[in-house]
Amino acid sequence: MDIAFCLFKYFPFGGLQSDFLSIAKKCREKGHLIDVYTRSWQGEIPDGFSVHLMKTNAITNVGKDVAYAKKLQKKLSTQQKLIVGFNKVPGLHVYFASDSCYARKVQHKSSWKKSFLPRNYHKLDLEASLFHSPQAHVMFIAPQQLKDFQEFYDVKPQYTHLLPPGINPQLKEYKRDNSYREKLLAHLQLAKDTFVILMVGSGFHTKGVDRSIRAIHSLKDNKAHLIIAGKGKETYFANMAKKLGVEKQVTFLGARSDIHELYLGSDMLLHPSYTESAGKVLLEATILGLPVITTANCGYAFYINKAKNGIVVPAPFRQENLNDALQKMRTTSNLYQVWGENGWNYGRENDLYSQHDRAVDIIEDVGRSLNLKM
Repeated sequence: MDIAFCLFKYFPFGGLQSDFLSIAKKCREKGHLIDVYTRSWQGEIPDGFSVHLMKTNAITNVGKDVAYAKKLQKKLSTQQKLIVGFNKVPGLHVYFASDSCYARKVQHKSSWKKSFLPRNYHKLDLEASLFHSPQAHVMFIAPQQLKDFQEFYDVKPQYTHLLPPGINPQLKEYKRDNSYREKLLAHLQLAKDTFVILMVGSGFHTKGVDRSIRAIHSLKDNKAHLIIAGKGKETYFANMAKKLGVEKQVTFLGARSDIHELYLGSDMLLHPSYTESAGKVLLEATILGLPVITTANCGYAFYINKAKNGIVVPAPFRQENLNDALQKMRTTSNLYQVWGENGWNYGRENDLYSQHDRAVDIIEDVGRSLNLKM
């Protein structure tokens, strides 16, 4: 089967991009032809992938998205391909819903007038055009995410698929070893008794880096150190840390390929995201025995309660609740070790790994239903 995979941008280390790459590779392994249509591609192109760059003349990001969607529809309308998208564009046969519901985001975070601003209007239009399509199968990645879309759109059960998580099962092979901590502390030139608080993720505003810095400030503990792995506007948040007097307790590591070592070398994961459809980092930390503090509006936050390996700060968010959770994690004797062990066991007793295999099964089923050549 000839499959057209569609996404706005590909770059290493992005969550959406990671899901796309894994699913596309699995499809390739099963003998399917892989064409990728994207505005830009960073990094190596895997064997067997044909990448088609869809350049646009738009200036703004949302303008580029709209132009890409129009160009994509025109390009694929006459081709016998199964169209699988990882961003919201019209004309898809299958959509992997890695993003949250934009209609809900606009309703809850803005006045109704802001929905008519060009940026929001175009994003809402792209989302609506997809969910009003009679043929699009949607793969949701978390129960709350599905509920959010059902609130605004007529999501038909026969086109709805709720996927399990898709964490790399190789993480189960690692063992917690003090050498990871020693290596990390040495690299950062931190004292042996440092309490290392890890954040992982790109897009610092959305991930709640500001909330984490305020929580570090509230802790009043110079042995606590926040390390942030990912891409974002470092200067803005570094200045924020400086204004609060905690600049020496915050380190930006940039994008990293050794994230598992950071999990294994840290004391806890802090993930106070403003919004997140899933939050794979919550489960990666859980599997590797790292206790977690997160917010209730992360799609996978309910797993932290199930695994009993951390604290979920309730919605609506209040900074004081996050500060109290961090204080509890830091000062309650051996609490984070107990939670870490709970998470380690949960990750080995439950299916947190089969999302991408299930996604490939759905893609093939949809292709058969459309009588595409397998």
